[in-house]
Amino acid sequence: MNEINNEWAFLIKKAREVQKNAYAPYSNYNVGACLKSTSGKIYSGCNVEHSLYTLTTHAEVNAIDTMIASEGANARIEVLAITIPKKSEKPNFPCGLCRAKISEHMKNPEIPILTSFPSGDLVRIASLEELYPHKSFKSLN
Repeated sequence: MNEINNEWAFLIKKAREVQKNAYAPYSNYNVGACLKSTSGKIYSGCNVEHSLYTLTTHAEVNAIDTMIASEGANARIEVLAITIPKKSEKPNFPCGLCRAKISEHMKNPEIPILTSFPSGDLVRIASLEELYPHKSFKSLN
């Protein structure tokens, strides 16, 4: 496991806290996300399901949209932490939809993305560049 600094541990803790607020009656897969923007502000989000699955909001998207609503269109992600249910051997990384959303609002492709179980006993770390290897990253700044 990679070294987890205090800031990352705090973001994981906040993701765990908001995960408890998730509305996931169809999948029973509660997810929490917490990000730090380049301005230093912290934003959290959880998944909110809908019976029409296409209307479901993913936790990562929820946190990113909250950042944009608060700071404006030029806000960028510096680090992102996600907490998922312990339904697999290792914590999963964001889905393709969320990877695309993250790529649109990240500081750079090397931003750390942390995933963990609610217990925090296992944390996986990867950059978006590793998770989205064939994406042509373009800076909007």
